Amino acid sequence: AHPDPPEFCRGDADAPPFAPASFDAVVSRYVLGTLPDVSSAITAWREQLRPGGILVAVDGPESPEHGTASVVTALELAGFEQVRVDPLPEILELDLAGSLAPGRSPRRQYRFSARRRA
Repeated sequence: AHPDPPEFCRGDADAPPFAPASFDAVVSRYVLGTLPDVSSAITAWREQLRPGGILVAVDGPESPEHGTASVVTALELAGFEQVRVDPLPEILELDLAGSLAPGRSPRRQYRFSARRRA
């Protein structure tokens, strides 16, 4: 066992119920496209991070309000630095090969990563 294993916590994505600067990392998967206000949630997530903490989100945003450019803008406006968007073509390939969850359609996935200023 790892001497300091990660702890996973659940919370409201729009208004996380945790004290500011509580986490070294915030990770989400398939959450951004479900949020009514992506910018507000990203700002809340930044507040949850300790200085230098990292945000990683894997998602397949397609609509203008949830597209990759709008997510990048929201990250930058929230005060993140080292903002990156990396396409994940292997997930689409797996989806097309039949590994989809019931009710999901294949779509491009991206990894968004950013660091809170130290």
